[in-house]
Amino acid sequence: MTGPAFDRILEALRAAGRPVSITGPGQARSSCPGHDGTNPETLSVRDTADRVNLHCHAERCDSDAIMAAIGLEWRDRYHENRRENIATYRYDDGRTVYRKRTEPKAFRQSGTSGPPTLYRLAGVRAAVAEGRPVYLVEGEEDVHALETVGATATTAPQGAANFAKVDAAPLRGASVVAVVDRDASGDKWAASVRDKLAGVAASVRFVCAASGKDAADHLTAGHALAEFLPYEAASEPQEAAEAPGEAPGRMGAEELHRYLVGERVRALRVDRDARAALAREGRTPDAFDAGTLAEVLARPAEPAARVEGLIPWAASVLIVAQRKAGKTTLVLNLARALLTAAAFLGSLAVRPVSPGARVAILNYEVSGAQLARWADEVGVPVERLFRSTCAAGGTLDHPEDRAALAALLRANSVETLIVDPFGRAYSGASQNDAGEVGAWLVALDTFARAEVGARDLILTAHAGWNGERTRGSSALEDWADSIITLTKDEDTGDRFLRANGRDVDMDEDRLSFDALTRALTLTGDGSRKKAGAGRQDAETVAAILDALEDKPEGVSGEDLQRVTGRKDAALTRVRDALVKDGTLAKERRPGRGGGFLYRLNTEPPEPPENPPSRDVLNPPNPPLLPGGSDTGGLEGNPPSANTGRTCAECDQPIAPGKVRCPEHLAAMHRGNG
Repeated sequence: MTGPAFDRILEALRAAGRPVSITGPGQARSSCPGHDGTNPETLSVRDTADRVNLHCHAERCDSDAIMAAIGLEWRDRYHENRRENIATYRYDDGRTVYRKRTEPKAFRQSGTSGPPTLYRLAGVRAAVAEGRPVYLVEGEEDVHALETVGATATTAPQGAANFAKVDAAPLRGASVVAVVDRDASGDKWAASVRDKLAGVAASVRFVCAASGKDAADHLTAGHALAEFLPYEAASEPQEAAEAPGEAPGRMGAEELHRYLVGERVRALRVDRDARAALAREGRTPDAFDAGTLAEVLARPAEPAARVEGLIPWAASVLIVAQRKAGKTTLVLNLARALLTAAAFLGSLAVRPVSPGARVAILNYEVSGAQLARWADEVGVPVERLFRSTCAAGGTLDHPEDRAALAALLRANSVETLIVDPFGRAYSGASQNDAGEVGAWLVALDTFARAEVGARDLILTAHAGWNGERTRGSSALEDWADSIITLTKDEDTGDRFLRANGRDVDMDEDRLSFDALTRALTLTGDGSRKKAGAGRQDAETVAAILDALEDKPEGVSGEDLQRVTGRKDAALTRVRDALVKDGTLAKERRPGRGGGFLYRLNTEPPEPPENPPSRDVLNPPNPPLLPGGSDTGGLEGNPPSANTGRTCAECDQPIAPGKVRCPEHLAAMHRGNG
């Protein structure tokens, strides 16, 4: 059952137009009115026995400011809130302590006048007898906060300064966890506890809050008991300041120096603890997966890959793309394959995302309208691709924006998250700093998997000046399970794709692009080197046919070398292939020199009983060989409609498997057929 202050605060939040969701007994979430936030998860509201604790996860807004923003006073956080007192604490020895309504904090007490005893004394004795830890704190409010998570806690009456007077005998043999407040009196209280419990408690471990000032703040921020930070006392004793951030008056030079050193130590300690707390916030819920090999092998097998030979299962993938090579088009083709189970790039088997799940693109580069238009042209299912156009840098670093985006993606059941591109999404000072980039990638992993719940994370990046490696730090390539590289041949405009990584080793291959559907397909033509050789072979074919058209008597092999400008094995291979498929005739040259003559074949050869298979290299770039498959066997088999033995352009007889006679074949290669 919640107290009246809890209900009062929730009603005020709703009246102010704030969303309120109950997250557990005496716990709620809302947007924070302290900084007029919009994220419905930012403000934590937690009820305890005497008051309600508030914590803003985004801007760490002061509780009084939050209350004022909804028209309430700081006193309205307390359940009792009477005319004189706002809280009453009753001790087992008959003592009653009253927290007054005044500021600064003040107390009065009634009842026994004997030596002060510990708060919740019966519970302390039971915990010590059972060997359970006892949490020692600086006030009753923190005791009540710890009790909400099942801990046994205690304090001395009337504030931290009175612990030296309390009867500590009930803590003999106890395991004590002392939670030190992060304020000017915290070090003094810790020193008093250390002195008082020396030789009494079995152990005393000093800790401090991971968020906020005290134990109540720590728990309200969502931290567990195990997440208290180790406390370290200042190296020099410090006098308490008159007010936070102000040096005491009438100090001598030595005293002022000691005070400033202490404040600097405190600030450095806060920085250190803040970094540790931030690291814990970024930690995934399952820090490790442990078990014997037999236990692991007994588990249901995971799929080997999301995309066969290209993207492993549950992988972090880096797509490195040369400038204007079609990075976004490749990403949209991948999204379509993941959502429809269609083969990716025309031939790679895909395990699609789960029914009802979505693919999301965090787009930092092109406009939302342009991305939507391209996605529609690719054929991506419009209801299952979720996209968010983000401002360059900072979206994932701003706590409120990050939390809101994670909640949105999680609500849309995102299974594959694509971030495009790294250079715009990254918010660090330098893309070449391996430490900065590595930390950002860890944070991105945490966001995608722990906060969004995605299985696959795909990050795109622009290639460097040579188009072969990622622009920026090598930490990008070290992070990825699979690296997909998209390059462009500057001479022809052709795109090529290759991949390597964990269980991934795909050789480079040329991509074809259908401008109407924006579909990309692996052609099987091979790498840029192979494509270049194919283009050179096609040019050699045209040069040979041009030379022989005006030389019906034929030319020597040496003449062919001269007219083609090639004297390598590739020329010999192309020439012999043309002879083999009947395009050229090869004859002994008369005279003393010997050798061979090569001419266009005007006589159809007799078909062999077992026709040999073609071994002419198929040129991979059709525009260089007009006519498609009508190229005399160099681009594949002729159409089934042309099965006769006469030329498609005239009535001349042709060799088996040919479509045109040598004359029209030569004219076609010159672009005149």
